[in-house]
Amino acid sequence: MTSPFSLFSYNLQFMHEAEDAKVFKATDMTGKQFVVKFTLVYGNYDPAAHEVYSELMTINHPNLVKVFEVGIIMPQHPEYKQLYNMMNWDYDNGSVAEVSLPTNTAIPYVLMEYIDGVSVDNKSEIEPISLCQDMLAAIKVLQNHSIVHDDVQTQNILFDPTNNRYVLIDFDLSYHDADGEDTHRDVDLFMEVLLHVLRVNQPVTNSLLPNTTAINKFYNATVTMISPDLGVDDYTTLLSQLLGGDYVLTLPLEHGVTEVWQHGVRIQ
Repeated sequence: MTSPFSLFSYNLQFMHEAEDAKVFKATDMTGKQFVVKFTLVYGNYDPAAHEVYSELMTINHPNLVKVFEVGIIMPQHPEYKQLYNMMNWDYDNGSVAEVSLPTNTAIPYVLMEYIDGVSVDNKSEIEPISLCQDMLAAIKVLQNHSIVHDDVQTQNILFDPTNNRYVLIDFDLSYHDADGEDTHRDVDLFMEVLLHVLRVNQPVTNSLLPNTTAINKFYNATVTMISPDLGVDDYTTLLSQLLGGDYVLTLPLEHGVTEVWQHGVRIQ
């Protein structure tokens, strides 16, 4: 889409630079905060690269980063030159080192919600059951839309303390899986995240939650089970069984639908 985005509508504050993008906190005239990611394109831009971001605009889920706008700033755009100059600054060291961004190349962008949180790899205390519930719910919603995130890592999961939720971010590597060949890719990647969390936070999680032992059993039980034949429901069932007792595992999905699991059985 051709962009309605305007640099003059936001106060931009540099946040970080990825290999092929620069990310800013964008504050609008009312004080509302967003995140905007500008991609550095070397050569011709493939619109398919942002197809998943465009679809995420239609998905409203607490455990998936909310996307508000996806667009392309074309060379004819009156603010193109200003943005191009801004993208040529090396913000990490304050120098004016230039990147190789052709002046005739469009600059795609994504405007997303700003989450004042911390990534899982930098969080000192991890609640493994909440992490499992939130990420299993997020992955299930993506599966319902035939989307594979393909980059489920600790740095791509933010904890939002204001709303007490874990949020999956950064869909740059995501793609549509119309044939369902990679349906279980994300949940398998999440198992690796869970292993990391348990190893790094074992003393903390033991003191926080009486069910950490069940989470350990959950991971150990999945080590030999991870395969293309297992889906998010398989892991949800196993986790629900291992938690046992009266514990209820709740997965919020879309459109007000909530799945409730107990003793390995979906009861709602």
